[in-house]
Amino acid sequence: MTETKKTTGRVFGRPTTFEDKWPTIENLKMRVTEKGYKEKGQGEQERVFTEKEFPGDFLKCHNPLCKDGEVDIGGIVSDMVAKTEEHKEGTLHCSGQEISGTYRSTCPNSFGYEVEVKYKK
Repeated sequence: MTETKKTTGRVFGRPTTFEDKWPTIENLKMRVTEKGYKEKGQGEQERVFTEKEFPGDFLKCHNPLCKDGEVDIGGIVSDMVAKTEEHKEGTLHCSGQEISGTYRSTCPNSFGYEVEVKYKK
């Protein structure tokens, strides 16, 4: 039986898997908390990802007024691997535009993250 591998981004324009993109990682745990506007008002949404269930390089914003909003979580992992970091915390801001009628502004949603990486020996 063939195991299906989830794609996590593109390398030279082609889809790739987590293990192909970051072959030195044995285990990863990433906790992402989106703060700001959601479909049902303001609040927080927490999601946890591992190397087995990584959603891809980008997370979409959940603000219903936001257009083209996302954050690059794959870039965090790539930066950690380049520096052989095992722990990283920070905040990313949505890259989208909040649009309501003729009103446009930067989306106010933010994404706090904490990442733990264990490398292969």
